[in-house]
Amino acid sequence: MKKRNGLILGILAALLLVIAMGSLLSGRYPIDLPQLLQLLCGIKPSTMPDNQYQIMRELVFSVRLPRMAAGMLIGMALTMSGTTFQAMFRNPLVSPELLGVMGGALCGLMLGFMLGFSLPLIQLMALGGGLIAVSITLLLAHAYRGDRLLILILSGIITGGLFVVIFKLLEYKMDEDKIMPNLIPWAMGDLGLAHGHDILLCLPPLALALVILLVCGKALNALTLGEEAATLGLNPTFWRLLAIVAATLAASLSVVMAGIIAWIGLVVPHLSRLMVGQDNRILLPVSALTGAGLLVLADDLTRIAMVRELPLSVTMALLGIPLFLILLCRMGKRECNL
Repeated sequence: MKKRNGLILGILAALLLVIAMGSLLSGRYPIDLPQLLQLLCGIKPSTMPDNQYQIMRELVFSVRLPRMAAGMLIGMALTMSGTTFQAMFRNPLVSPELLGVMGGALCGLMLGFMLGFSLPLIQLMALGGGLIAVSITLLLAHAYRGDRLLILILSGIITGGLFVVIFKLLEYKMDEDKIMPNLIPWAMGDLGLAHGHDILLCLPPLALALVILLVCGKALNALTLGEEAATLGLNPTFWRLLAIVAATLAASLSVVMAGIIAWIGLVVPHLSRLMVGQDNRILLPVSALTGAGLLVLADDLTRIAMVRELPLSVTMALLGIPLFLILLCRMGKRECNL
């Protein structure tokens, strides 16, 4: 089993590398592989004029490389966050969107635009909005007795509805001509919003959150046992709180970089379970690699295949809904066989 899992990780890592290189090579201005390698190494191709070299260098380092890096980081963040929430709450339908993280982050973005803050401060407000949203969801779930999974889902729906109301109130008060054009790309998701300095700013806390989630893999396996986790010498409260904070931080930082990108945090964990099963120690890295590759590939499709670039959330919905329906059919057949 360990050899099989290691082989799957190796294949996914190789595929991710191929997708990343393809993302840098492809576009409306294609670059061949030798030229790309020379550009990445800072070497001017001998056959390339100086002005073309500067244009190609700007294209690679200022446009394609940040976009590809953002896609990989956001894909990892959302899929690991979704995998963590699903394992911790023992519910395959839980995702960052369901717990209100995305809605809270979007309201934070909108409020920042309305107040005329600088972009770094606006992004910080988005992060705070996501953290506030998931805190409200967990507080509501903790306040009521009953089926914990059902209460959690209902609490997420209530929190999401609350932030929809807040969003509508802010929309009612804002200057649509000045603010709405700036907000729409964030609401629809766009990797083009992620610039190099944004990625570098988000990278340390995001890397920390992802490492924490990987460390939590063994604890998540125990938490799926519910209250029995305490009998294994585990402190359920500590590990649950640590995983929630890290997963929320990862999902919120994805909004900070490129806005709202739905479906990937729900669908990819299911795809990953089909490959490696339920063990979160291997499931988390497999989900990260799968999500990173899928999101970069989806973004490449929107850039190359469409005359007019589709919002990334639309592309992910077009990919995610059929995949999720297939997964539901497989799960239904499995239940019938049991």
